[in-house]
Amino acid sequence: MTVDVARFESICNAHTSTSPRQWMPETYLILAWASHLVGMVCFLHQTCSMFDLVVLIGMHFVCLPIIAPQTTPRLMACIAGSLYGLIAGLQCIDLCFDFVILSDQPISDGVDTFLARQVAYLYYHTVITASHVNAALLAIVLTSFLGALVGLGRSS
Repeated sequence: MTVDVARFESICNAHTSTSPRQWMPETYLILAWASHLVGMVCFLHQTCSMFDLVVLIGMHFVCLPIIAPQTTPRLMACIAGSLYGLIAGLQCIDLCFDFVILSDQPISDGVDTFLARQVAYLYYHTVITASHVNAALLAIVLTSFLGALVGLGRSS
């Protein structure tokens, strides 16, 4: 594995540089991030609780380093691999649950027996509306959106 000395020196010198431009992402990335945040807040502010809005804003700040100039394509590939695993896991869980519900068989928890429609109602009103599930989904959407913009803008 060869080391790109010029790139390494530019990264090291960036820490001592006083130019704020080296630390600022491209303008279109900042606008895309900010417009996504403002659009989501405007769209959801009447239907979400205050905690959900805090999660929404917090996840935008968690995903902000994606557009940083120091984010390398290798790091983006590592993040993308983790996100694809999370996507596949969430879809697999949802698919298995859908198969159980579509079988229309009563489901027992050992104490009570529930109709499939009752379990579906409980699932979609407790799991799907949970803040941590929505935070994970927002991280997937936002990282995919910003990652694609970064890749498109910084590709050679």
